[in-house]
Order: sequence, then structure tokens, then C-alpha cells
Amino acid sequence: MDSENETVEQAGNGAGNRQREELERNRATGPFRRPAPNLPPPKAFDGTAAAWPRWRQRFQHYRTASGLAHCSEQEQVSVFLYTMGDAADDILSTMEIDQCEASLQEILTALNKYYDARKKHCCRTCKI
Repeated sequence: MDSENETVEQAGNGAGNRQREELERNRATGPFRRPAPNLPPPKAFDGTAAAWPRWRQRFQHYRTASGLAHCSEQEQVSVFLYTMGDAADDILSTMEIDQCEASLQEILTALNKYYDARKKHCCRTCKI
């Protein structure tokens, strides 16, 4: 932390305000950013179509607030699948998705389609 402050101070002493502003911006969004390690992830997903949109949104908030969004794609996918729980393994095992190769967006898109289809099926069943 002291080295960060020294770097910012050095930037202000002769390097100009522009460099100082850039260092401050990097501190918030760049290499100096540290995730919030004590932020608990969302509870495991219960697997229901009705709960999917809300759980997905909670995970997106967690991803941003925890700093996970700045991690590698593989780390983001792993944390997502781990946090989602058994439901992720059960559902993705029925799809042609390689969890090791897929991006988080590809997995979210597949799950959105899966749960959208389940909602439509449930609505048709209820109307009959």
C-alpha cells in the first residue's frame, strides 16, 4: 500500500496532473484493484425456472462487487459453476457445452434458453 501512495505522490511531483489522474483511475479499475474477499457469494441456486432470473442477477452483482469481473474467463466460469451448485452440473451435463472451454456468456446464454423453455412448458401445462 505504501508503494502505491509513493507512486501516486511521485506522479504528482513533476509528472503532471494527467499521470496522477491516470494512476488514481488505475487504482480503482486497473492493476491496483483488489476484490472484496469477505463478500459472500449468492446462495446455491435451487434449480427452478422461476428463481433463475433473480439468481442470475444476484450473481452478476456479486461478480462486479467482488472483483471477479476482472479475473480470467476460466476463473469466472469456475466460480459461477461452483456458486450455482449441483443444478449447474445437472443441467449442463445434458447440453453440448464443454465447461472447460465455454465462456461465462456462452453458459449464461445456454442456461437462459434452458430456463426460458421450462417456463414456457410450465405455462402451457397450467393452461391445459
